[in-house]
Amino acid sequence: MHHDHGSARLAAGLRVWGAPFLLMRDHRCRHYREVMAGSYAAERGNPAEGRPPHPGLGPREVLASGGWHPRYVRVLITASDGDYGFALVDGNGDGAELEQELWQWEDGPGGHGRWEGGSTSGAGPLGYLPPLVAGGGVGPACIAYGRVPGRESVMVEFDGRRYEIPVSPLGVWGFIREAAGPHPGLPALVS
Repeated sequence: MHHDHGSARLAAGLRVWGAPFLLMRDHRCRHYREVMAGSYAAERGNPAEGRPPHPGLGPREVLASGGWHPRYVRVLITASDGDYGFALVDGNGDGAELEQELWQWEDGPGGHGRWEGGSTSGAGPLGYLPPLVAGGGVGPACIAYGRVPGRESVMVEFDGRRYEIPVSPLGVWGFIREAAGPHPGLPALVS
């Protein structure tokens, strides 16, 4: 049974030059054992022809399927584009060691599906996270993330387009986007 201990969800629109992009914010704090999800998850799927869109990757999916102990973990940021997702997780809740996680939407029987965790890699301590970490990805999707304390948003350029990405209360932002062509380059922080 799931208890929602007063979490607040606020839908917000992300300005993508040339295309709409939706977000979900989820800020839940519960004392030291906070699930401080300062998270932003794309709320649109990009399914195959004829299938309805699926929900974007969010903190709940990361907590439910990521193998983390819910008492200590903080999901700092989530982002998704179509069938590909990214999460930045603080496994002990103290900022000492972050993990970047790549996720993929898997279709299930009867048209039901779910997010499946893929690879995970150490991202270092929160206090030393640079403004931009770019590279890597899942399938044709590339990721970027970073920390810019005091900012409300950052502008990321990728594959010839610019995206305004919100920054969490901890100064963390995350981005994942499926490339349109074979050689998109890496995401770049332009402001």
